[in-house]
Amino acid sequence: MRLFLGLFRLVICVSCLVLLAPRLWAQPLEEQKIVASYLYNFAKNIEWPQVKTLRSFDIALYGDADPALLSALQGLRERVKVHGLAVNYRQVKTPAELAAFQMVYMESADKKTMTDVYDALDGKPVLLVTRDYSNQQLVMINLISTGRSLKFEVNKSNILNQGLGVQSELILSGGTEIDVARLYREGQASLVALQKQLRNREKTLKELTASIDNQQAINHNLQQQMADLAENIDASDELIAQQKHQLQLQQTQIDASLREREKLMQEVQSRTAELDEQQAYLQKILSEIDAREKRLADLNKNTRSLESTILEQKNAIVGLDEMVDSQQVALRYLWGSVVLGALLIITVFIAYIIKQRDNRRLAARSEDLQLAQERLAIAKRKAEDASQAKGEFLSLMSHELRTPLQSIIGYTELVIEELKLVEDEAHVQDLQRVINNGERLLKLINGVLDMAKIEAGGMELDLTHVKLSRLVDEALSAVVPLLEKNAIRLRVDVEDGETLPIADPEKLLHILINLLSNAVKFAPHGEVDVQAFHRPEEIFISVADTGIGIPLEQQNSIFDPFKQADSSATRKYQGSGLGLSISRQLCELMGGTIRVESELGKGARFIVELPLPIQTTAVGKVAVPA
Repeated sequence: MRLFLGLFRLVICVSCLVLLAPRLWAQPLEEQKIVASYLYNFAKNIEWPQVKTLRSFDIALYGDADPALLSALQGLRERVKVHGLAVNYRQVKTPAELAAFQMVYMESADKKTMTDVYDALDGKPVLLVTRDYSNQQLVMINLISTGRSLKFEVNKSNILNQGLGVQSELILSGGTEIDVARLYREGQASLVALQKQLRNREKTLKELTASIDNQQAINHNLQQQMADLAENIDASDELIAQQKHQLQLQQTQIDASLREREKLMQEVQSRTAELDEQQAYLQKILSEIDAREKRLADLNKNTRSLESTILEQKNAIVGLDEMVDSQQVALRYLWGSVVLGALLIITVFIAYIIKQRDNRRLAARSEDLQLAQERLAIAKRKAEDASQAKGEFLSLMSHELRTPLQSIIGYTELVIEELKLVEDEAHVQDLQRVINNGERLLKLINGVLDMAKIEAGGMELDLTHVKLSRLVDEALSAVVPLLEKNAIRLRVDVEDGETLPIADPEKLLHILINLLSNAVKFAPHGEVDVQAFHRPEEIFISVADTGIGIPLEQQNSIFDPFKQADSSATRKYQGSGLGLSISRQLCELMGGTIRVESELGKGARFIVELPLPIQTTAVGKVAVPA
């Protein structure tokens, strides 16, 4: 009987293990799938500065990686791409290899490991993802295990210090943002508490000293006890000295931080001066290119004039040939008359001499024309080379200027956050002006880069289903500060239609933002009317304002690059004049048109019409979804 009960219990235990084993194994496997999904989500919502130059997106797994995580990454690698790039991952054992990757994942880390990893990265555009790391001041993105779920927290300041950008969708996908200002305040509160404790101990020391004096005056028999008390006081003095030393060290660190901030301010000023010099140099090159293009136009005009002159001379020679032929016919009919024949021979001889002279003159003229054509061809090639050099220079300078300018804006924002904690409003306003001017310069650089891409035929279309209401909302969110600042009344009328049209959402959003920015800028305290309709044969967009309007004689030139309706040096409204030019070329790239209806003093209305389906009119690669 006991043997039977033992076998029965053994069978039950084995059955329970068989039933529970898949669940116990599946739990870490599902968790690693979530980790792999988070890694791909981070990669999609972080902006790398040189992502278009990468051939693949590389992820480093630092230390010993879980096989379940490797399996989950392999499954996603076969189905998903990041920024249009194939994803590669590899286990790495030493920190020196991490700088060659775009993302690093650490399953476990201590303080020494984090120090070694940050020394290896050294400000390179690499995203560091940790797991359950307690020090929030050192993390970029940290995965946190909370029972059965997995969340993450983001330290934006550390990500910006690595030269990376953070999209707003990153936080919306299930994470929280670390409050850097709160961490700083907690450190300051700890320092204040330590100073308060030091003052309390000094007060206690004074009270003990007074008590000892009283005891010495009252009873000399307590000297042995006073000696013991003196030893305790010496110990307290030593402790106070140690605490004073720690306070001095912390004060030294604070002074070092202040010096570093001053150094950063000087660097910002020097970078701003360098950008002004580079902008002046760029303007000089543009003026030289315009002069060469004007000279090329004059050469083309002279060439056409010479060709017309040669054509007239050829017609004159043909007329002479016909006249000689007619004289020869007359000579055959008047052969019987000697006198008339002699006169005819003299006439033919004179005509022949004239013809020879005209032929020699025409040959010399042809040689001169050929030499002029060769010179014109050389000048044309030089002008084409100069135009190509202009496009390459604009593209290169836009990239080279945009990267340090983004760093300047990011570091300036961090300095503003620190100054707000100490309530230094005067310097905050000055640095805010630096950020405003930096953003204006960044917008100008982006416009120049777009113009260079369009002129070089390198602008691509990404055609996909478009929801007009969502695009209008995104465009309005970009100009909300200007709407509130200028007290603009807004009216919106949007129809998505029964089906979603296929177009390029980024290009349409760019057009909408340009038109809305102009409407808000030129119509303070006025009204802006936005319409966007999906019709069966076209996409119709209209942006109207009640601003200053545009004179009729200037309506044709506002779509030219670097042109505004008011081009004087003291014009009231700022801007580069690239927005409408880029909008027109983007419309033409999608096979559409943009036009303006305006009357001076009564506002302006810009109308965009894109026929469906989209047919590109410029040479470029178009990505159409399957």
